[in-house]
Amino acid sequence: MSRVLPIFLPLLLASCLVQVENPIPGDTSFDERLVGDWESVPMEAADYSGRVVPEEPPSEEDDAMAMRIAPDRAGTLRISSLEEGEDDEFTAATRTEGGRHYLLIQMEPTEGEPPGEEARGQLVLEYEFDPEGHLLLWIITIDRFSEAVDFHPLAHRKGEGRFLPPLHITATPGETLAFYADPEVARLLSTAGKFRRID
Repeated sequence: MSRVLPIFLPLLLASCLVQVENPIPGDTSFDERLVGDWESVPMEAADYSGRVVPEEPPSEEDDAMAMRIAPDRAGTLRISSLEEGEDDEFTAATRTEGGRHYLLIQMEPTEGEPPGEEARGQLVLEYEFDPEGHLLLWIITIDRFSEAVDFHPLAHRKGEGRFLPPLHITATPGETLAFYADPEVARLLSTAGKFRRID
């Protein structure tokens, strides 16, 4: 199974991960608004403004999960789980393009076993903050990607492996960024979580 932060495990189990083979480069400095400890909270109908509302919204009964986003001593942004027994840590960067903000996560953990083919590449999430300061994360699933490429073509391939193979975007970084920045693609992004600051 892919090595991913527990907060993204439901997406993996739904065989929903779309990964980027040619990583989008981050900005020269990261968005400091992301730094801190975050705990998941239930999504509300208003959170989907401008997005396609899922037929089955995330359950409010799901257990809360927490993560830490912080730079290391070298100034590189890291994301780690605050769940007991979870010590994987992932390198990340941020990118702002066309007024939209992206969190770019390298799927390979900085420590631990090398990932398999199904866990290789970059995970691209759009993020925003609501008026109350909650962090909202959005991601494109395989189903939504298949819909989006009908009107915004993008080079990609199906992943290999027997267990929940992901979809890999093989386009250039510029082409991939243009795809995500397309407003019609952005409205198709699915929720990857809503978080409140706990530090």
